Amino acid sequence: MKESIYQAPIGPNRWSDKLNIEQRFEFDENELDLISNHLPNLQTRLTNALAALGVDVARDFQLPAAPRVGAADHFGQVYAAAAIALQRCTGHDVNWSHSFEANYPAQCHCLYEYEHLDVGFRTGKIVLLILAELLPGLVLEDGRDDQRGFGLSGDYRVDFEALKVFAGDLILPRDTRAIWEAAQRLDIPCIHLEREPYEGLAGDFRVRKNGLLMLGQGRFQKVIDGTICPALSAHLLGFIHDRIKCLQLIQQTKFSALLSNYKYRKVRTINKAKQVADNWSYPLRLSAARETDDPILINNIDELQEVMTRLLGSHDELIMDQPPQGKTALLVFANKRPLGAILQGQDERHDESHVELHDSIISATTQLVARLGCGLVMFTIVSTDFSSPLAESGGAVTSVDFAPNLDKHLSEHESILNQAAEGFVRWMFPPGSQSRIQSVAITGTNGKTTTTRMIERILRQSGLNTGMVCSDGEFLNNKKQFFEPHQRIGNFQRQFESADIDVAVLEHWYGRIRNLGFAACHYDVCICTNVTAEHRRVYSVADVAGLRLVKRAVMLRAANAAVLNADDVNCLKMLPLKRCKKLFLTSLCKSEPQLRGQFGVDVALCVQESVKGESWIVLYDRDRIEVMPTSMIPATFDGAAQFNVSNAMQAICGAYAMGIDLAQIRTSLSGFAMNAENTPWRLNFYDQYPPQIVVDFAHNPDGVKSISEFVNKLEIAGKKIICFSADRSDEGIMDLARSAAGYFDYYVCKSYEPPEGKPRVNESGPDHILGLMRRSLLEAGETKDNIATFITEMEGVDHALDVANEGDLVLLLLGYVGMPIIAEHLKHYYLQHEGQKSKDRCIEIKRDNDMLA
Repeated sequence: MKESIYQAPIGPNRWSDKLNIEQRFEFDENELDLISNHLPNLQTRLTNALAALGVDVARDFQLPAAPRVGAADHFGQVYAAAAIALQRCTGHDVNWSHSFEANYPAQCHCLYEYEHLDVGFRTGKIVLLILAELLPGLVLEDGRDDQRGFGLSGDYRVDFEALKVFAGDLILPRDTRAIWEAAQRLDIPCIHLEREPYEGLAGDFRVRKNGLLMLGQGRFQKVIDGTICPALSAHLLGFIHDRIKCLQLIQQTKFSALLSNYKYRKVRTINKAKQVADNWSYPLRLSAARETDDPILINNIDELQEVMTRLLGSHDELIMDQPPQGKTALLVFANKRPLGAILQGQDERHDESHVELHDSIISATTQLVARLGCGLVMFTIVSTDFSSPLAESGGAVTSVDFAPNLDKHLSEHESILNQAAEGFVRWMFPPGSQSRIQSVAITGTNGKTTTTRMIERILRQSGLNTGMVCSDGEFLNNKKQFFEPHQRIGNFQRQFESADIDVAVLEHWYGRIRNLGFAACHYDVCICTNVTAEHRRVYSVADVAGLRLVKRAVMLRAANAAVLNADDVNCLKMLPLKRCKKLFLTSLCKSEPQLRGQFGVDVALCVQESVKGESWIVLYDRDRIEVMPTSMIPATFDGAAQFNVSNAMQAICGAYAMGIDLAQIRTSLSGFAMNAENTPWRLNFYDQYPPQIVVDFAHNPDGVKSISEFVNKLEIAGKKIICFSADRSDEGIMDLARSAAGYFDYYVCKSYEPPEGKPRVNESGPDHILGLMRRSLLEAGETKDNIATFITEMEGVDHALDVANEGDLVLLLLGYVGMPIIAEHLKHYYLQHEGQKSKDRCIEIKRDNDMLA
């Protein structure tokens, strides 16, 4: 059994907002027969194996309802369901799994939820070990142990016992989960700061292990630790770990009567404790001053001596107290409102679990909470009669907790816990307040980076601080901050953390969507430029429909507006996008009446029209708006670069949907030229050399076709020379070469240099790639004298320059390694070239002088 896919996106992803591990396995014929033969009893035997590990199978091992499936698909279903069951047994609250119909009969494709990635990863591996024992002859060929750095013993019973210990230390507190769920209901972004890609913080200052969350984005974000927000409750942080200080805080207010019937003392020595006990009467209680553990009941001096000795071994200060007689009630406040009082030790199913407090108690505690300015607080009240004032009943408040452990006190009171969580979130983010920055997501096959940079420029020049991530790197207001590999987790997240950013502009390439997921649950505007068969083989996607589904996952997260290319059939197949409020369609060749007839009147349109004999970009949104002539946008080269006209249309729609003034859009695009500042390495012209040199990043058949058509429209006095390469499947290499055929006078085929640490897509090597390119060009009608091949990229570049003369055009299509060095390489090449020409001239002059002598 071969593992063909293992993906674990961090955060929302193309499948759901839930964290999930995606798994695909491939089986050989013998393995399929093995699984088929065991299908009748596989589920029963797996149920028994899980039960033997301690899993509550009746509650937790639930196979999804599905029609009759084949052997491979059935394997995927039981695998994912078992991974959920084992995680639940460790205390992790997960419940979602899903199985897909795989592309081939010998595959299974499934998903299962995880709460902590390392726990989910190890669980999946343990399930495979169980299945391998139940299906003798099933050979596991995956190597995921090394990926995550966990070495398993191979005995799933031993490994599961170790997993329970490991997972137990990573369980998400129930109150933290309740806050997370409340934030989701209120549409407030929330991320776990103790889950990948974050590492959290540790120290005595922490309130709640695994309880660190960040709610909101950018300058609106609030970090909470357990049930306190340090930024909003900084004045209370010193009281959280000191119960005496909390009580003294109340004592210093006009509400000190709440404590009048409560005896408590701080003690540091056994002698002092004995003195206090002599003045009081047993039973007494002892507890740590800076811990939240329950007090220990003391009935006599011997117990006092024993407990004091034990506690002083690990604590500097203790509290000795003698609460009033009566029952204990917990009064919870959230967002300055009392949520009700419950009897300690009673669950919500009990008829007498809730108590009614006297108005004087509610009034005093409400005023105190308002004065202290805390979002979540819990009072412990002891009384023989809660319906009477405390002064009459002899009751008292015995503690106040500004960061209450709701797991401990409200575990049996789900409704109050959820109310407390939602009130706490509402306290941080009152109705009408902002919690998120604006965001734009751009996806597609070709034109993503140019569109991203166009819209970033418009937004930045309108006065917004922009954060941008594209294939050129990570930028703040167009100043590069980082350049990291595409598959880096953190660069998208940073845009939503920075207090300096008003709007995040994010290019979503296929690999990132598929491997890493999204940085937010939704974006204000989502744009898809087009969808072609690019990456189809690289990522084991069977067809372009699979690619379309991945990119559609971005478009489904459009909260306000979605922009689609109506000239691209795969973009149109993404419809409907029910979540977005407004849909924009762009077209280079379809008219407004044509699009209206197809899509109706509720869609905004952006088309190319002739206005007084000149090509204009026109927007239809209720009214007809003439935005600007295409010739006014330098990037379109007077309309010759139609692909950039399309990119400009999409940028216009995206900016317009975000409320940017059309005058600002015109100004920004009228200054957007294809150069090293605006679009490094994309349609960059180098006019200072004898031939005209154009550098571009086109690396797939559609991109090469578009730029070849563009070059064909340019008026060139001499030859047109292309220097290009391919690194893809054999079919893709031949398609790419054919895309350029017929447009150039001379073809230089070279090999891409793969980035460091990244293997070639086509494992057959450079000679094989160049052979396919040469063969495709010959089959397309080019002559062998007009084709040259070179193993290294820069040798190919130099040859293209060698054969070029003044008046020629050289199109250099470079990869990730060649792009950053091309400017210096050209400069060095022509300095050497001029030096050689000067040297040759000197030799010629010397020869002439010798002849005259």
